[in-house]
Amino acid sequence: MIVDKKDRLLFMGDSITDSNRNYQAIPAGWSSWGDGYVHLINAYTTALLPQMELMIVNRGISGDTVVDLKKRWKDDVLAFQPDWVTIMIGVNDVWRHFDGTFAQTELVGIERFESELRDLIAQTLPCQRNDSLDPVYG
Repeated sequence: MIVDKKDRLLFMGDSITDSNRNYQAIPAGWSSWGDGYVHLINAYTTALLPQMELMIVNRGISGDTVVDLKKRWKDDVLAFQPDWVTIMIGVNDVWRHFDGTFAQTELVGIERFESELRDLIAQTLPCQRNDSLDPVYG
């Protein structure tokens, strides 16, 4: 098995991750997982791997872009000291190019998106980056 007993799995992203989670719930507490894929992963691991005692934490926030993730990365990810991090981001980075010009929001191009995402991954990896093991593209 890839995960160890009592590992912390943290899910970070936008509305696809958030999925109506309760922001006031304690991490990994009832209603903290939302109604989407994080909830399903928690249900699966609780039902089929209860002996692993995995902590499933949802840190998704609807509307976030990769720039928003960067602003809260230290508090929402690094301070939590997760064993595993999953990032689901990009929908709003693209969507803002369609609706953001009217709201005058910051637009994130592909180069910046990739740069910011690589930076977040590099901050999170437990060891020095090995260029032969590209964390984004394998």
